Amino acid sequence: MLNGSLRSVDFATGQLPGIRGYEIVKGRNTVGAGFLHNSVFVTCPAGKKVLGGGGATGGGVVPGDGPYITSSLPSVDGTGWLVDTTRANPGGSTLVARIICAEVP
Repeated sequence: MLNGSLRSVDFATGQLPGIRGYEIVKGRNTVGAGFLHNSVFVTCPAGKKVLGGGGATGGGVVPGDGPYITSSLPSVDGTGWLVDTTRANPGGSTLVARIICAEVP
């Protein structure tokens, strides 16, 4: 074979592991007035791992007050994602998160 001529059909089943079952999972949490922090933890369906994720405040950010995202990271076991916000003054906020999940061999 010539260089660069290999295709997926040239390999036996299982020789080219890849991801399967790709999906986006959403989470949301709203806190009322009087809160400095808000958190949302989103989990992949059973048998899937998180490939990436992130979050945003649903109502925007007030300059000098927030809420500002302080954490956005996967869980230690790779099955979920945590997003946290904090603000300077107590107030309500909505936090949304999205993660990309898939079956990973």
